[in-house]
Amino acid sequence: MWKSGRPVNLPLFLLACTLVLAGTECCGSASKPVEAEAAAPAKPSLTPTGPELVLQPGAAQTLHSTSPGATRFEWALEGEGKLAPGDGDTVLYTAPDHGGAMALVTVVAHNKEGASPQSSISISTAATPPAVSLASIGIPAGWMADGDSTAAISLSTGSSGCHTGADCIQITYRAVGEWAGIVWWPKACGPNGAPASWQRARACSCSTDVLRAGNLHSIGKVSFWARGESGREVVEFKVGDDTLCPLPGRSSGDLTLTADWRRYEIDLGGLDMRRAAALFTWVATKLHNPKGATFYLDDVQFEGAR
Repeated sequence: MWKSGRPVNLPLFLLACTLVLAGTECCGSASKPVEAEAAAPAKPSLTPTGPELVLQPGAAQTLHSTSPGATRFEWALEGEGKLAPGDGDTVLYTAPDHGGAMALVTVVAHNKEGASPQSSISISTAATPPAVSLASIGIPAGWMADGDSTAAISLSTGSSGCHTGADCIQITYRAVGEWAGIVWWPKACGPNGAPASWQRARACSCSTDVLRAGNLHSIGKVSFWARGESGREVVEFKVGDDTLCPLPGRSSGDLTLTADWRRYEIDLGGLDMRRAAALFTWVATKLHNPKGATFYLDDVQFEGAR
């Protein structure tokens, strides 16, 4: 073949034209990327990872699911407890208020292409340990403050918003002094914080045997549920003291309460609960609560073994 007076190699010319038409990079045209095929989400991963989770009665646990490409999550509950509604990647499970319960929480991830395989986690509620309630052995009679305790403290019981039952305690601390608090002691100590009652309590002459009261062989801790009115209240809780038996006492330290019910524990291992006068105490200070504090207590109990 001739062009402009010079011969042209026909096979090479046809090959070049074919490459141009095909749009290859050899002819200066970039190849188009291959788009990934749309697909349903992969099987979700769960946090905590499981396969089984053990919670205390009444405890709440956040569950989180991850599945790339998912636009919503379908949560379901089989068994006891409560699952908060919602289709996001996080959900709140609340265990029932008794031990020995079982539940299965499942999750499926969705997008417009379809649904993922199901993931699940088993949740059990720990068996309720042998215990004796504070209300059965003590009364909140030891009011104390660096001034007039009745001006600094209000205490009432009610059924609204309790953790369990209808007998939770509402306490208000007014910062009229630097600190205030209440000691629960046996009825034998006295019905109020009169000087004679404090004298009996400090001498441990009105103490009670907590182990015998609960038919317990040992006591390992005191547990209680508490919440604050606003969630910023700072309160210390104690069993015993350096001047009130059981000596030398144990403390929670300063706790910053949340607006939701939360379970707390104080380790009592090694403390002689056979002679106990200061069964349970709370103390609040003006330093940590300059505007005062309102908080709630429920289900205070001494846990042990028989």
